[in-house]
Amino acid sequence: MKKNIFTYLILTILIGGALWSVYITFSFPVTGIHVELDRNNQWIINKFDSINVALEADLKIGDRIIEIDGVDANRYFSVEKWGSVDQAEKVKVSRAGKELVILIGEDHLSTIFNIVPLVISFFSFCMGMLLFRKLRGSHTACYLAYTFFNIGFIFISLGASIRGDALGKIMISTFVMLLPVVFLQFLTIFMREKGYIHRFERIPAYLYGALIFPLLALPGYFSTGAFAYYTYITFTAITILFTLFASILNFVYLSKIYLKYKAQQSYMSVVIKTIWAGLFISFTPMILFIFIPRLLYGVELINSIYISWCVLIIPLTFTYLLITKRLFDIDFILRRILMTVTIAFIPSLIIVALIGIFFADQTNISDLLLSFIGILILITFVLYSLERFGKMLESVIFPRKYYFNKSLRKISQHLVSLSNVQEMKGIILLDLINTLEVFGAAIVFTNGEWVEEICEGDIDAEKVKKMVISGSCDHSDYTCFPVNRHEEYSSYLIFTRKKNDTLFSAEEKQWLHLIISYLAVSLENVFLIRKLTMKLEQLAARFPNEEVANEFVWFRKLMFELQEKERLRIAADLHNSTMPEMARLKGELEIMQQYAVSEEAACDMRSVILKIDDIHSQLSQSFSQLHPQLTDGAGLVQTLQQYIDKERASAAFELAYSAEQPAIIDKCCLETKKHIFRMVQEMIGNAKEHSRASKVGIQLIAIDQYIVLLYEDDGVGFEQKRMLEEEAGSPFKGMKQIRTRVLHLNGDMKLETSAGAGVKIRITLPGAAT
Repeated sequence: MKKNIFTYLILTILIGGALWSVYITFSFPVTGIHVELDRNNQWIINKFDSINVALEADLKIGDRIIEIDGVDANRYFSVEKWGSVDQAEKVKVSRAGKELVILIGEDHLSTIFNIVPLVISFFSFCMGMLLFRKLRGSHTACYLAYTFFNIGFIFISLGASIRGDALGKIMISTFVMLLPVVFLQFLTIFMREKGYIHRFERIPAYLYGALIFPLLALPGYFSTGAFAYYTYITFTAITILFTLFASILNFVYLSKIYLKYKAQQSYMSVVIKTIWAGLFISFTPMILFIFIPRLLYGVELINSIYISWCVLIIPLTFTYLLITKRLFDIDFILRRILMTVTIAFIPSLIIVALIGIFFADQTNISDLLLSFIGILILITFVLYSLERFGKMLESVIFPRKYYFNKSLRKISQHLVSLSNVQEMKGIILLDLINTLEVFGAAIVFTNGEWVEEICEGDIDAEKVKKMVISGSCDHSDYTCFPVNRHEEYSSYLIFTRKKNDTLFSAEEKQWLHLIISYLAVSLENVFLIRKLTMKLEQLAARFPNEEVANEFVWFRKLMFELQEKERLRIAADLHNSTMPEMARLKGELEIMQQYAVSEEAACDMRSVILKIDDIHSQLSQSFSQLHPQLTDGAGLVQTLQQYIDKERASAAFELAYSAEQPAIIDKCCLETKKHIFRMVQEMIGNAKEHSRASKVGIQLIAIDQYIVLLYEDDGVGFEQKRMLEEEAGSPFKGMKQIRTRVLHLNGDMKLETSAGAGVKIRITLPGAAT
């Protein structure tokens, strides 16, 4: 209970101090006027801050201050305490024996001191609240949030501090001292969670004892006279020294950890490098340009408003690490930044030198240094971002290059999924034709004995084949690019002339060579797949006996799955593209027939429509063979009946089919149904091509736990020993496929045949239920 009351009390004080700082910020302008006592014990203006009212108010160094807002300068609070003129509306000065009353107004640059610190403090408070909300259970996130809150209070009190407010000055000094301590504690907790424990963990607890200095300085800040002034000077020096010491401790702690993990290419080594870079960028500018110059010379080399925002970099880096749990490639980023800074250094130096030459009477060293840093950062940022901006604007600046890169990505994605040569027609060649704006393109393969071409667009296939066979790629109408050349085959990519009748540009040729390098790899893979498939088919046909074949169950299953997959792909192409196109063409012709100019033209269109119907019917039959209805839930018996009815119409023999106990047959598993259907297909195909039979009979019977498939014809038959001697791809390939399927289903096949005696086949399969 007491702890909660104390917490609420601290929060109330901090919120009250923040609101008071905001009030002071918007109530008074930033004057930037510093004074000192001269030999006559009178207050004179000795310097101005970089942002001040001197120009608008016509104040000059050496002016003697007589009164401020009607109060004698010796008794004005900010002159006594801080040696500056703050929160003033008018000043009476003496210059060259004349007294002048000068009104102090809001300088146009002082709005920076109103808006920027408040924006940064608001952002810091929001980030702290975000961490509390998103990572509520993390001790590390809790202290990182405290770091953000600390930064928020520094910036919110900055406005009041530079306007001579005592509370603002004590708040900013306290939180500047606290910042490196809070961050060091966060760092030790973060490293402890990563498994690194070091005696440095105890140091933050001792450093918090430094809070006694603000408490001791509190009475002096709110007193008057010399005591207040010397308290302010002393406490400012203590604040700077302590902040430098605590900042150095952060670097020392990180250095110890870095030396431990330096040789490791691990997650922690990358984390430490990232923290080191962030810490260096956050603290170094303030140390070099604010703390050390103020400690040695009593002035800031660069106004704190310009560089103090750097302190946000390190907590933002950790916020990224904690929320995304991802790392930057810090080595790459640092090398790139160093390179861009090196390139930007000379141009920045030249620009600042020109500014110093042409505006020598209006600038000083501080202004030139600030200008140099600003220009260096600007040029570095532009150079660093050039690549990203170039990519974003590539479509506008380099439209052709952008179009080529886009096409390259598209074609490369298509090449990844390429599995056979025929797919190149619609996938690759069409994209190449559209990108290069040519009439047509072709991919040609040859091994000296055969030539295979794939053409797309307006291109003469025969002329292309002759050109490749002749071995001459020089042709006035075509441009030929070799793709692959080795012992087994060679391949070429051939284009017609461009539609605008111009030659290929150097950029287009460079892009084409890149495409060809991708295409060469894809073609090599496609031919390896084709070669492997042929070898597998030969191996499947040469299993010498059932005992050996049973050892290759996995192999047979793989082969059948590949065959079915290819059948389904072809069936899908027919169903989704070819057959709908035929139906669309038929519909267009029927409409044109209604508006035919003569009866003869209408008759020609009717004959074309009938031919299209015939082709569509043949395609439908092919589709049903490739994708039988049994895979869609229909029974095997009914599917075979439909298939045989269609085959009967085109067969040169009498085709009989019967099934006994169809209900039992249809209960077998889907895999068995597929294989039986394919075996019947092979039987009828062999009968049509080789049997010369007048009668063919197929019968399905369910006997006990088995399914029996019977085939018989009265054709020419063959000698069984010839089937074992023949190579795969012979007239016996279908019979070997049937035997392989039977072995895969753990069935039995009996073949009775001889020359001139027809063929009888009895296949017995286990009738496994679905």
